[in-house]
Amino acid sequence: MDRDPMRSHLAQLTSEQREQLRRELQRRQIEKWLQQPIERFTSPDGRYPLTFAQEAIWLDCQIEPTAYNDVRALRIVGILNTDILRRALDMLVEMNPILRVRVGSVDGIPYQRLGEDHALPLTLERMSEGEVNAAVWRLAAQPFNLEHDLLLRAELYQTGETVHVLAMIIHNLVCDGASLALLYEQLKRNYDALLHDHMPDFTVSQGDYVDFSVWQRATLSDEALKGEATYWKDALEGIPTRLDIPSNVSDSEDSQQTLYQHPLNAALTVKLRSFAANQNVTPFVVLLSAYAALLFRYTGQEQLIVGTTAANRYHPDTAEMIGFFTNLLPLPLSMSAELPFAVLIRQAQAAVLAALEHQIMPFAKIARAIQIEHHADVRPLAQTVITYKDSAPPSFALGDAVATPVGCISLWCKTHSQRYSGRCAVQKGGHTARGQCELITFDKRLIRPYNDLRCGHLTTIGRGCFLLPTPIVSST
Repeated sequence: MDRDPMRSHLAQLTSEQREQLRRELQRRQIEKWLQQPIERFTSPDGRYPLTFAQEAIWLDCQIEPTAYNDVRALRIVGILNTDILRRALDMLVEMNPILRVRVGSVDGIPYQRLGEDHALPLTLERMSEGEVNAAVWRLAAQPFNLEHDLLLRAELYQTGETVHVLAMIIHNLVCDGASLALLYEQLKRNYDALLHDHMPDFTVSQGDYVDFSVWQRATLSDEALKGEATYWKDALEGIPTRLDIPSNVSDSEDSQQTLYQHPLNAALTVKLRSFAANQNVTPFVVLLSAYAALLFRYTGQEQLIVGTTAANRYHPDTAEMIGFFTNLLPLPLSMSAELPFAVLIRQAQAAVLAALEHQIMPFAKIARAIQIEHHADVRPLAQTVITYKDSAPPSFALGDAVATPVGCISLWCKTHSQRYSGRCAVQKGGHTARGQCELITFDKRLIRPYNDLRCGHLTTIGRGCFLLPTPIVSST
């Protein structure tokens, strides 16, 4: 009689069944980890590890120091108390230790430490509306000294008696898009409390970003993520890891990257939403499919990888944390000239859902799992990225004034290349959508026409998809 029926049962499983069982057990272990709170950790020497996302950013910044200077701005209309605004900003830094982080390295290994200072310098300049963009670009083009500077800087521009623009340059080492929304909420609370001679509530959620970094490094080891690594290896097997967008220059010549904003009118935006609803998918999936069709038309590559970003706040304790959690996810897509667009949509939807299910695997580990090396000239796996924001950031009150975020598309650091061959971002707002294309160009005289052409092609493909009864990729 077999005294170990479990071992006997396992011995009867095929290698594929054993692999499926191993993945399921690892998935359950990950779920167990996510139910445990992120505990506070005090480093004896004051040094904390970087998260995997931070480490990738730090590596990029050794090549492009301003690549992750995130440009944000608030247009404030109404009576503004600048002294209270200055104090409210100082309190943001005091309330969120991650905003006081400095990043150094020892023997090429980066670490972060918490600074003590929380005073954020804020200068006030008077200028015309037309001078604001140039002032913001100058501010954004200044690299941070990661080891010594606060990784947040701000300037206030007064363009009218009751009109101001608050420009903020926030390094992605300490803040992502979701964090910015949280910072705006805190800024409003701080300003309103100080305006009424109250002290803002300094209550913080359990754990901080440096605690998360310790938890992530301890939890998401290579051994723990074996199942996730196997998934990504299988999903990306055989797909070219470089996107060959045609160019008219040799590798030795300089290329120039630029950003062009292309509006999607109200009629096309309505058709996009209606078409997505009829297909029972999100507008993002439709735009991803159209973008993949555009890339196929340019490259002829039948196997593509398009990157997208995920908020990646998979642990419940991270919901209210300030920090950089965003993960880059590679989406594999198979293309052909006769592929029905409806089939491409289903494929894109499946790719998105699968990637989100496995988003706990940091992008750096995905690249390492399929043995893609880190190169200075190109981002591994995903040289083109598409993002979609379902709504524009809302306005909010600062006392009697109204602050409106204006920074995501119109203000972006000119040096923000990040080694992509292209990037497409769409942000919905009201009855229209704004499309942003950032693509490599090779002739400074053709920057505007080149981007206009590509953005126009994307619009044309989208329009064809919405109007044709059974469109195929070659006809869109």
